Order: sequence, then C-alpha cells, then structure tokens
Amino acid sequence: MAAKEPLRVLISGGGIAGLTFARALICQRAHLASKLRNNHNDASRLRPLTIDIFEQAPELRPTVGGSITLQSSRGMLRTLGAWDPIQKRGVSVNRVITRSPTKLLTDLELINMPALQHMKEEGFLLCVLRSRILEEMNKLIFHNEPTEGESEADYGGPFQKEIDRLRDEGAATKVELHLGKRVLNVAQNKDGVLLTLSDHTSARGDVLIGADGIRSVTRSILQGPSNPQFSGHLSMGGGSYGNTDPEAEEFVQYLSPQGAYAIRVPAGDGSVSWGIIETTSEEHGEDWANAFGRVNPEVIREKIQKYWPNDKYLLQLLDNTPTEKLSMRGLYHRKSFQHPWFKERVGLLGDACHSMLPYMGQGANCAIIDAGVLSRTLLESTHFEVSTTSIATAFQQYQNERKSFSDQTVKMSEFMGSVMTLRNPLLVKVRDFLYPLMYKMPGLPQMFVKQIQAAKQSFYAPA
Repeated sequence: MAAKEPLRVLISGGGIAGLTFARALICQRAHLASKLRNNHNDASRLRPLTIDIFEQAPELRPTVGGSITLQSSRGMLRTLGAWDPIQKRGVSVNRVITRSPTKLLTDLELINMPALQHMKEEGFLLCVLRSRILEEMNKLIFHNEPTEGESEADYGGPFQKEIDRLRDEGAATKVELHLGKRVLNVAQNKDGVLLTLSDHTSARGDVLIGADGIRSVTRSILQGPSNPQFSGHLSMGGGSYGNTDPEAEEFVQYLSPQGAYAIRVPAGDGSVSWGIIETTSEEHGEDWANAFGRVNPEVIREKIQKYWPNDKYLLQLLDNTPTEKLSMRGLYHRKSFQHPWFKERVGLLGDACHSMLPYMGQGANCAIIDAGVLSRTLLESTHFEVSTTSIATAFQQYQNERKSFSDQTVKMSEFMGSVMTLRNPLLVKVRDFLYPLMYKMPGLPQMFVKQIQAAKQSFYAPA
C-alpha cells in the first residue's frame, strides 16, 4: 500500500487557541494510532501530519494578558495532558465572594449555592496566569518530556505513551512555530491553501485554522472587513505581586450602584490579577500589546475611592502594582451570529469566531473545547481522503457541535456585563435582591453544567 500524503495544517495565531489546537491534533492522532493498533491494523496506515503555527509577534509574549479562570474546559485539558501542570501553577478556588454597597447583598459566597454544588469536588475554579498556560502548552508541544519534579508516568496525559511510540517509530507529528510572521492574505483552491505572510514569504497547506483573535485577519478574509463592537466598558487594572496575606487567595467581585464593577483573582505565588470596569461613552482601543503604561495610578485610585470607599484591599493591590504593569483598554466583542465559521478549507477557532466579554470567564474555556472538537472532526474526516469536501465536512461537524453554545455564551456574557454595571438605583436594588436567588435555583446555571459534562467527552465523540 502506498504511503499516505501528509495532512498539512496551517494555524494563524500562537495564543491559547492556536497552541491548544496544535496539542489537540497531536493527541487526537495518537488516539487514532492507538485505535488502529487495537483493531490489529498497522499503525503505519495513519496519515502523516504536519502543523505550522504562524504568530505575528516576535515572541510568544508571556507577559500579555492577566489571570484566566478555567472550569468548563477541565476535562479537555486533562485529555490533552495539560491540566495537571497548569493546575500546579495556579490556584484552585472554592469561594467566589460577591460584594455590593447595598445592604441587600453582602459577601455572598457563590459556591455554597445549590446550583454550583456539583463543582465543589474538584474545585470551583482554577485561576492561573495566561502566561503559565502558554508556557505549559508550549512545553507539551515542543519539548514533550517531563521537567524536574514531574513524574514520567503521569506526564502528558492518556496519549503520551502513544505519542512517544510514534516518535520512536519515526512517525511523530511535525510541528513548527514561525514567529514574526503575520498572515496577510489567503488563497484557496481544490489543491489547498496559500498564505501570504508579512515577511514577504508564503506557505502552502491543506487547511488553515484562524486562531488569530478578535481582530482576526482570517475572519476578515472569509467574511469581509468588519470591526468588533465597543461594549461601552473601560477596563483598568494590573497584576499585584508578593502578596502574603490570606486575602490574596480570595476571588472577589465588587458591584456598585454607579455603573462600575471590579474583580480580584488569585493567580498563585502571591500574585493577584485585578481590574475595575466602568461604563463610558468614549471609545477606547482594546489591544493588549499597547494597553500598558497608559494610565496614571492616581486616576485608578480616585475611581476605587469613588465606587468602593470602604474597601482598602483594592487600594493595597494598586499600590503593589508597578506603574508599567497597569493597563487601560476598552472591552470589545462580536455579535454577528449569522456568519458561518468556515469556508471550504479555511476555518475559525476561539475569539476569531466567538469573541465575548469577560463577565462569565468563558472565552479561554470555549477556545480550548473548540480545539479538542475540531481536532477530532478534522482528523477523522481526512483519514481516508484530504480534499475540500472532507475538510469542509469536518468544519461543518465542528460548527454544528460548538456554535449554538458559543452564541449563547456571547449573549449571556453581554447580558451579565449590563447587569454588573447598572446605574439605575431601582434596578440596582432589584439586581442585588435577585442575584443570590438565581444561584439557589437547582436548574441554574444548567447551560454550564451541560458544557462541563459535554467537554469531558467531546474529544472522543459528539456530545
């Protein structure tokens, strides 16, 4: 039997979505190899796989972005062998405290609500710096061996032995990361895709995955130029380090009757990511890379004293944050639900197809689960044939599984943002009265219970 031609996967974007997808492809291919062996077939029938990741930044910018909360993607990260190393570098939180100046809501602990009891066993949330997720995913993809202090038996998740076996047989998945290369244009035909890159080079492959964020070039090529919508919310904050007091381990969100919201999230090793958000009619840019060093700390101090005059800990965090680590940026999202996530050999992943506001902490979780689902549909669909039809079939299956939930999450995140930043005094009282009642209802939040359960199996089979 003639050897199969490799599937050549191109990924635009080296953030969490792009790196997780690369790792998911490696694990999914190992899963397929294991199934071939178990069925007494020759694993050499496995299609070779090459992955090229194009990242516009000259480095993987581990300092960009703050703390991320992981919960619904836990099962997927375990399958990819990433949960344990990431968990060791974060903080598991079992209490989310909500505070409001109104007497109707004072130090509400969400984890004690009946609707969230199912999450208590493994920890309500894992809070971890974005940089640490990138570092661990990068290590799994490119170094592929335990580091000091890690058990070889436990390293890499359920597919690591098969990944190592494929490597020893000379059949490993080949992955390359190309830094300082931005995708400028994409052409596709029946034979594949051709990328034009910012360094005047080009790249060819069978399929392109746009994991290039809210201002995705891939998306604009597929759907035409468009801009994300400004939410009317301005975010300011930073990372405070070296905090040794017990409060540094607390996850606290602050409500206000004046159109403002604040949050502080533990990130491990005495680090705390914190931020305040206020409503504004003046549009601000959202680029993380240019968000730092643009805000006077005294401006933030005045806002904290205005909205939460009795809270001293937010002021302490401000004082412990270097001025160059303070950021200010607008919050943007996309609400164009009618567009498909793919066209022929080009598809979208993560924020490129469903960018959302941060009020439900689901952006990274959705991208991670996207990656696992797409890795399955793509490799299964192209196992026998790599063609425009087989690739489009994979994208359609992926979209069918993920789009409805993602659209709901974008809408719910926008709704929660409007609830958290209410100004009307009467509506603020209604909010603070109803907020704890919502979590006392066993039927809520069923959407995320379903998401957690589905994520555990979506790497293997449709949920």
